[in-house]
Parts: sequence; structure tokens; C-alpha cells
Amino acid sequence: MNVADRIKKAHIAIMQHKKFCAYSGVLACGKVIVDESVPTAATDGWDVRYNPKFIEENMSTDPELRFLILHEATHKAYRHMAVWKVLHEENPRLANVAADFFVNLNLQDTDANEGFIKMPKLGVPPEPKYRGWSVQMIYADLKQQMEEQEQDGQGQGDGDGQGEGMDEHDWDGNPSNGNPAAEQAQADEMARQQDIAQRQQAAYQQNRFR
Repeated sequence: MNVADRIKKAHIAIMQHKKFCAYSGVLACGKVIVDESVPTAATDGWDVRYNPKFIEENMSTDPELRFLILHEATHKAYRHMAVWKVLHEENPRLANVAADFFVNLNLQDTDANEGFIKMPKLGVPPEPKYRGWSVQMIYADLKQQMEEQEQDGQGQGDGDGQGEGMDEHDWDGNPSNGNPAAEQAQADEMARQQDIAQRQQAAYQQNRFR
């Protein structure tokens, strides 16, 4: 099965899952593009791109691929590329890591060891300390850690000593950036698709148990 077909299969599985079906409307928004020009996977908050070689080499199982897809969907659902662009402008790497801490812990908690998703070996590991924190709060904590390291003579440049992410964050790629009306239109469309997905899921469950 090629990468494009694996992604479609994963989308269907997510939409039929009892908990992760909540992402159905998000998955319906934007384009899904298999693109060798991106190093890993990437989202601009609307479209998502996947490097096929990256997936073949690092997402050998369906749970790992579903994790990656839901990782991108969570960035989209929380509108990270728009809401937290100000953090990216201050420190791109800390903003990337903070957003990934938020996403990966959120997904781990939702899965609750069920095994529907599995975090690949690469990426920012979930940190229980950040449970209930916003991206901004995580960013502030990472920034403080970095500054303390620099004061102790153990500076990491613009880094924080944490693992690298499994994807790229295209903070500038969404054409609605800087256009409040376009951003609101995207948010409205995501909400509309989410409502459609919820109705479809409810109908599916009713028919299933008749």
C-alpha cells in the first residue's frame, strides 16, 4: 500500500474511532499533499504535507501514522500557526517545541494507553509536567530554562535541550495569515465541518446499534 493510500486508510480509522472521531471535521479542512519537498511532515494550519520517504522510514505501523496525522490535526484544531505566531517571531525553535509538547501530551492523554496511536521514536516526548498548560505557558517555562542554562554557562543557543519535533511548522504559509476576515472564515469552515462530522458520527452510531 502506497503512502497516499495509507494516509486515507488512517483518516477513515480516525473518523470511526470513538474518541478521535472528534477530529473528523478538522481532517476534512484543507488539502492533504504527499510532497517530497518537505523534510518530514508540515502544516500551515490548513493544508498538511507529508514526505513519503519520511513516512516509509519512520511510520512503519498504522498507530504511528495515525499519531502523526493527529499531531498535524491538533495543530490545526488549536490554530497554533495563527494564535502563537508571535512566539515563533521571538524564538522559532522554542515555539516549535512548545507547540509539540502541547500536542503530544494531548494525544497521549486522549489515547489513554488504548494503543490506537503510538508516538514514533522521534519527536518531542510528552511531559506530564505540562498537563493542562497552554502553548504560551510551556514556551515561557522553556524560555526560563534556556535563560538559566545560559546564566550557568551551559547555553544551548536558541535551543532548550529537548528533542526535535517530528514535523515542520509553516508559520507563514497559510494565505489567511494577517487577514482577520480570512482567518475567521477558516475557523468558521472548520467549525462547520466539525458539526457535519458530529452529525454523521451520531447517525453512524444509531444505525450500528439498531
